[in-house]
Amino acid sequence: MQYPQLHLSAPEIAHHRELTEAFANKALAATRNHRHDRAYLRGQGYKLTQDKNGSQTYQRTCPTSSFEEYFMTGICDTTIDEMSYGIYTETTHDLRTLFALTFKNDFMDAAILQTCETQTEEDPVHWFGIKYARLYLHASIFQPRDTVYSELSGTRVDEAGYRTIFQVRRTIETPLFPAFPHVVRFDHQMGWVFSELPDRRIQFTIIGHLDPHGNMPAWVFNKMTPKKHAASCTMFSELVRLRRLVEAPSKDTLWVVDGSPRRCTMCPKNTKHWKYCRCCGQVTCRKCLLTISQPLKVTWSKADPARHISHPMDKAVYCKACFKAPPNSGMSEHTQSKHSSITSNDFDTALTVSSSQGSFRDSALHSTASEGPATQVMVTRAKSLQDVNEVPQATLVGAFNPAVQESLAYQRLLVEQMQRSLVVQQNITNSQ
Repeated sequence: MQYPQLHLSAPEIAHHRELTEAFANKALAATRNHRHDRAYLRGQGYKLTQDKNGSQTYQRTCPTSSFEEYFMTGICDTTIDEMSYGIYTETTHDLRTLFALTFKNDFMDAAILQTCETQTEEDPVHWFGIKYARLYLHASIFQPRDTVYSELSGTRVDEAGYRTIFQVRRTIETPLFPAFPHVVRFDHQMGWVFSELPDRRIQFTIIGHLDPHGNMPAWVFNKMTPKKHAASCTMFSELVRLRRLVEAPSKDTLWVVDGSPRRCTMCPKNTKHWKYCRCCGQVTCRKCLLTISQPLKVTWSKADPARHISHPMDKAVYCKACFKAPPNSGMSEHTQSKHSSITSNDFDTALTVSSSQGSFRDSALHSTASEGPATQVMVTRAKSLQDVNEVPQATLVGAFNPAVQESLAYQRLLVEQMQRSLVVQQNITNSQ
């Protein structure tokens, strides 16, 4: 859904920035004090409640709420530069992608409502503005929650030259963006601090407080919050790889699903249950694939806010070779050394070429919405093998002439448009 842009006045922006920056300084100071004094948290009233997955969670009572404050810290195997790329969002689609990766099935929607400051050459992480988020907190048995918040991110450098990046969020109240009737608005003040260590790894710190409001019991929330954050912390090391993977361009190929057994290009297994990797376009079996939910690039400008719940998602399939590719490498090129070459039989299945002029003959496009957003488009074989036999073999397994390449590009464009149209129609139907 396309949300209206906010236009807060300069005094309002200055007020929210001052409060958000104050909390950022508080989070940075708490992180620094804990690194130099392990007894600091105990002196602040925190108690260790969980030590799991390489992270420790401390909680303390909040003087103004029954929902506790928490402080979580741990180590992740990534660099400060990679984390800077992973958490920075400049567009609404970037924000939706990041939230979908971090919150997974609990993510519903997000948007940038107003941008006030952006990155600079000196600080590539710097950003300040107003954002919106809607998600489930812990369980879908409770009503969905949303919030309008100010966000400030930036970089600090200590005396030794080590960098620390931070991102803090603070709920704001504005009559320009009222609450939806079917969603509970929650309040939160949270900060993420990533400090560079001498071995170039990162120590992360999550500090803050969240009041979900509504009918969520405090004891349930206080017990589930550290567990949920501990689980999400395990993906910090993989965040950059996941984001680069979903933001990489799709392989320029023609997708074919005919139900016949195929050999996985990652392992020697032959199976009928195979998928195409969206990044490199190779056939992948169930054991060698990775399914990632990601937001579709569609806009529901006419959607009814009272009925709109979540942004339409797509479940994309990737092979493990593309996921393990170095973050700065071209993933498609990297995986070519790990994949076997495509045989002439693959081209016989994928293409139906009509004549030496290089145009497609009557290939029927059949689409199905049985898998929801992961709509597959199937291309049938030629009506007759004579269609393929009329084309020189070099045209099938070698380089295509320009006319065939142009025809392929046009067919791919039609398929992509059909997929997007089917997904949007199905989600609109489901929302009704």
